[in-house]
Amino acid sequence: MKIRLLVLLTFLLSLTPTFLQAQQFDFSKVDKLLQDSLEILGGTGQSDFGGVCVIVSLGENIVYNKSYNLPGKTVSDTRLMPIASASKWSSGLVIMGLVQDGLLSLDDSCGKFFPNLSPEKASITIRQLFTFTSGFAGNLSGPTACVEDIQFKGTLAECVNDILNEDLSSSPGQFLNYGSNSMHIAGRMAEMASGLPYPSGECWDSLYAKYVKQPLGMTRTGFDVPPIYFTANPRIDGGVYSTALEYVSVPTMLVQNGMYKGKQVLSPENVEIMCSDQTQDATILYSPFLQFLPIDKDLAQTRYGIGCWLEKKDPLTNQYIEVASQGKFGFSPFYLKNINVAGVLAVKSNEVAKVYPTYYKLKQLLNEIFTLSSVNENEWKQNIYPNPTNGLVTFRDSNDGEVINIYNTFGELVLTKTLQSNSLNIQELPSGVYLIVSSKGNNTIVKY
Repeated sequence: MKIRLLVLLTFLLSLTPTFLQAQQFDFSKVDKLLQDSLEILGGTGQSDFGGVCVIVSLGENIVYNKSYNLPGKTVSDTRLMPIASASKWSSGLVIMGLVQDGLLSLDDSCGKFFPNLSPEKASITIRQLFTFTSGFAGNLSGPTACVEDIQFKGTLAECVNDILNEDLSSSPGQFLNYGSNSMHIAGRMAEMASGLPYPSGECWDSLYAKYVKQPLGMTRTGFDVPPIYFTANPRIDGGVYSTALEYVSVPTMLVQNGMYKGKQVLSPENVEIMCSDQTQDATILYSPFLQFLPIDKDLAQTRYGIGCWLEKKDPLTNQYIEVASQGKFGFSPFYLKNINVAGVLAVKSNEVAKVYPTYYKLKQLLNEIFTLSSVNENEWKQNIYPNPTNGLVTFRDSNDGEVINIYNTFGELVLTKTLQSNSLNIQELPSGVYLIVSSKGNNTIVKY
């Protein structure tokens, strides 16, 4: 055992520079992808921004940040832009923040907040409202006018009253029918549940500041663009303006199980709820992914969490490992759970269908770049994820109650812990490369 351990640790030492120094990652294929796609990413419309910025973080460390622009254009990591449906992921954080604080439940119904609804409408839950399964009309037939109309002078509450007066297009829970109306209703319910003494619209802005902007340090992100644009009817599902540099904090926090800059913004349990299937077997009637079938036919079955699309599942653990929230104009935040990577592809283009292939390929390249087990896949099979990690790791094939020993690169036993819920927290360890020894075998892991 001692000889084998020494051999393994020698191998670990050879890996250390590769995985702890960002400059050792080879992003040349990412550079080429963005350069080759620039004409498409820049867009051809008069209102398109003409460039792209991609930010990639490993944990909280930004390891890639580059912008490419067509002549005369200025997209950068600080360029404020409309992120459209990428807003949904951050609005979902407001909902989950209220859930965590005990002020709201995903099973709270419309009837709890709005009197005099029909029994069918009264039964619709927050979960259904935030997963397009409420039965309210989807975007194929068009959202209620006040949701999209930036000239609308009323409040969020007044717009929701208009929506509630409309007929359902299907029974609650029957179909996943992508649309804007239902999240607007959920936003108003969040205002009412919060108990904040602010007018509707201003109340949502306050909640967004509390649960999103303040904990994630997003000073410029929001539904208003002062001094140009203010609204008392924030579009919950698509009205946010942000930058690549600010918004990357959303998937960065979530991929780290709710931790951000040393603080637990959202509990691991609530992160798991948010980023797992909440559609409750509703039949997919319409989703934006139907337009991407030529790229990958399996995209037609993409399910939804609370404000985010669940793009890929690990067949071994059944956990969703690629989660994202792409917007109509191509702004694409995502995380890749198995490699602890988060990122944003930031563009403003009116042709999202043309942006998606680049986004899809970007994720493939990042998986190639950061997959630790690719160093020697036949001999070095990884049983734990995410890897690298900032602390919490999950074992694919181990038993609760098992004692796990962890060694540093000097062969010293530095930590002994017991598995709970197939997980282990090594946040207390300094950054470095470690050997984790369990009954199922030995695994290397990078702690940053």
